[in-house]
Amino acid sequence: MTVDLDNEPRPASARGSEGGGSSSAVDGRHARSERSRQAMVDALLDLLRAGTLRPSSAQIAERAGVTQRTLFNQFGDMDSLITAVAARQSERFLSLLPTAGEGRLEERVEHYCEGLEILLEETMNVRWAVVTNTNAMAPASSAINTARQFVRRRLTDAFGTELDLLPDDVAAQVLEALELETDPVVWRLRRTQQGLSPTEARTVVARSMLSLLRDAVRQVGRPTES
Repeated sequence: MTVDLDNEPRPASARGSEGGGSSSAVDGRHARSERSRQAMVDALLDLLRAGTLRPSSAQIAERAGVTQRTLFNQFGDMDSLITAVAARQSERFLSLLPTAGEGRLEERVEHYCEGLEILLEETMNVRWAVVTNTNAMAPASSAINTARQFVRRRLTDAFGTELDLLPDDVAAQVLEALELETDPVVWRLRRTQQGLSPTEARTVVARSMLSLLRDAVRQVGRPTES
């Protein structure tokens, strides 16, 4: 059942007839409005994660349990909703960024890829929806660029021991290759086009990362610790 949260009848006790009661009613309406907004953001993200790459306003409203009128009363247009979704997804992305820990190269790659699997399963369809959308989605595109910068920093921190052994131009090339190997769109292709399970895709990524780092270090005549 679709419910317009903004027009729900309020119990008499919440309306208030004097002073503080009026303030409580305003606070209550604001809280309901904020819950409604968050439900719509979550609904669009859930649809994207599930593989619905072009969800309509009707689908979003139904998923959120509100009317389309409430959807547009809250956000005005889809661009505003996408801006809110991009902010939420960025927070989620940053909270899931993997770490490599300490140890030999092989151990660090394995640990990094364990966290990477969780991150990429969460984000692959959302990223695909953005990069394949022909309409301008500046907030989402900006969020992707920010995410890429954080990924590069995390990769540099995780494998700095190896990258520091390389000439600057070679290190930059290896970092570009590592970024691509760990990108949500490439992960999605492995999962959908190649039909790999998450575990199989993670194994492929780990093998590729190890090969890139070991080969680059070997070519400059430096040994790795694994």
